[in-house]
Amino acid sequence: MRILVVDPEPRQRETICRGLFVFGHEVVAAASPEEAVRRLAAPAELPFDLLLTDVRALDDRGVELLAAVRRVAPSLAALLTTGLTQPADVAALRELGHAVLVKPFTPDELDGAVRAAGDARSAAAP
Repeated sequence: MRILVVDPEPRQRETICRGLFVFGHEVVAAASPEEAVRRLAAPAELPFDLLLTDVRALDDRGVELLAAVRRVAPSLAALLTTGLTQPADVAALRELGHAVLVKPFTPDELDGAVRAAGDARSAAAP
């Protein structure tokens, strides 16, 4: 899969990108929601299969990013990562229709969640 990873924290972004690369994914990193939207809208950019972003790391702008992404790339699958551990918080994100992966997670869990989010979006596509 070709994945756009959005996280303003360089260490976190690099760790996630490296983990996804090990599992054979092509990964492009963005440090901000604005950079991510620019990459998605760039005509020279190859299409992405998945957007992976952390809700809290983006100052709660992760959900805003998804709205902007839907305008630019409506069929793009998305996976939110979060450190929220309250089941109600995670359930609220899922009720909005977002795939959610709760931190901490292992590389295998990350890969599994990425593949599941991509598969779910493919199954929902017309």
